[in-house]
Amino acid sequence: MGGKEGKEASADATHAFFNSEAYRASGCVDVDRLKKELVSPEKYCYFQGVPDKSRREALLQLFNLNPLTCETRYQTIVKMAGDEFVEHTKRAGMAAKTLEYHCLNEKGLEELEIILALLFKERHIKHSPLMIPVASLLLIYLKPAEVYHLIAELITQSSETLKSPEQSQLIRWHFTLEKQQYFKLLSTFVKSYMSTTLRGKRSVLLHMNKIGFDFSKYVDTCFKSSLTYFLALPIAVEVLMMFMIEGVKIMFRYTYSVMKCHKTFIKKCNSPGELLELLKNEAREKTVPSKIHKRAFKYPLKRKNYDFKKAQIDKYTDPNSQIGASEYTDYIPNCPLNSTILKFEEFAKMWHFLPDYVKIRIPELLYCAQTDGFNLQSLYRKMQPYKNEYKFTLLIIQTKKDEVFGAFIDDVFRKYLKGYIGSSDCFVFSLKPEVKCFYDANDNQRYLLGEQDYFQIGGEGDGPAIWVNDTLERGQTNSSGTFGNQLLNCGIKGRDEQYDIHNFELYIL
Repeated sequence: MGGKEGKEASADATHAFFNSEAYRASGCVDVDRLKKELVSPEKYCYFQGVPDKSRREALLQLFNLNPLTCETRYQTIVKMAGDEFVEHTKRAGMAAKTLEYHCLNEKGLEELEIILALLFKERHIKHSPLMIPVASLLLIYLKPAEVYHLIAELITQSSETLKSPEQSQLIRWHFTLEKQQYFKLLSTFVKSYMSTTLRGKRSVLLHMNKIGFDFSKYVDTCFKSSLTYFLALPIAVEVLMMFMIEGVKIMFRYTYSVMKCHKTFIKKCNSPGELLELLKNEAREKTVPSKIHKRAFKYPLKRKNYDFKKAQIDKYTDPNSQIGASEYTDYIPNCPLNSTILKFEEFAKMWHFLPDYVKIRIPELLYCAQTDGFNLQSLYRKMQPYKNEYKFTLLIIQTKKDEVFGAFIDDVFRKYLKGYIGSSDCFVFSLKPEVKCFYDANDNQRYLLGEQDYFQIGGEGDGPAIWVNDTLERGQTNSSGTFGNQLLNCGIKGRDEQYDIHNFELYIL
């Protein structure tokens, strides 16, 4: 049977599957839209024309799912959750708000909300953006009860794998379960891309940097949409099936591949605010399946370049001896710098200390005490809209003696009364009168504490590396156990810990 004839035969089989009484009985999918996007001759592009009925059978067999058993157990779970829980979940519509693409009808969206709400509650999941589009795609082939049990199995596998440093570094698991894991996953991809592409071949990344587009936004969009934002449904389903087997490693391959297949188009885009939308329209219409699959599996995913366990800043024996030696000097920010504290050259010295996955971001001055006010509560309010975003914070303090120092926090600066936030990628630094950097000393995890009337960075040892009061006018620096730092104002211990603040700047990255 020829290729065209085979595809036509397969398309007929898929039409029959979607039109069958058993399929329509589940009632979760907008069938007319689904058939148009998935089976129309110009878009039907599965390898050798695999019928969609086979995908359902493969998923059931792969995860050893018995439809009748799944349905019985699921109905029991829903009943135990209670009608009030179910109705509240439907009204909230939290999952639907985050979906970039779906072909579910109203009932399907309600079922998706219930599935995810039950799983998040039962498994104590705090943050798992990828789970939402994956579940919505699975509802094309499986009934809600089957999707629930399949996702539950993937959560169990992911949870067990993430507890093992040796297994988690292989990125063969499927879902992150809390926000810091998700951010670490995105950082792992960025580091892998930076490590596996030669500087001379980073033309796409250099262009994004030149026009002021944050590369990490592209990566985040790919992962949280399971690539449905950029890929037409037939290709997205192909990626889904590979994801079931390979885990998040597949997301790495196709996030890279979309960018490489459309690099010429990306390099013609000069509007950072429109790049994602323009790329979406281009990629969904013009991506050639054979080319994107070929590109994806050419991505050189060597284990040393994507080690999830080590997805953090490289720590040198003596970081202060490395100033100016970074191989990523082409990622010093080239956007307009409106700092009233630092000249561009001074800012660039500090930029060297940042993790590689952060260097490609564009710094945005969000708060300046001299213009926005010397008030900690105003600062907290200014940061509030960013608290759930994949963002980092850069803090710079200038004293009245013109001493300049600060910190990098791999989280959003905010008031958080439950304890410290941040991870081992955080560090503190001095810029004037001397340039020094102090990374995590593996002593404790007291990175950032945002209290009502003060904030501090670092702790134990002699005290916090940086402490600032609620008026942002007085502060203190100590030799902290967290970073093993000297006094950041380069003063003498026992005499110069206290300082008066002349200006305070906070950047979001």
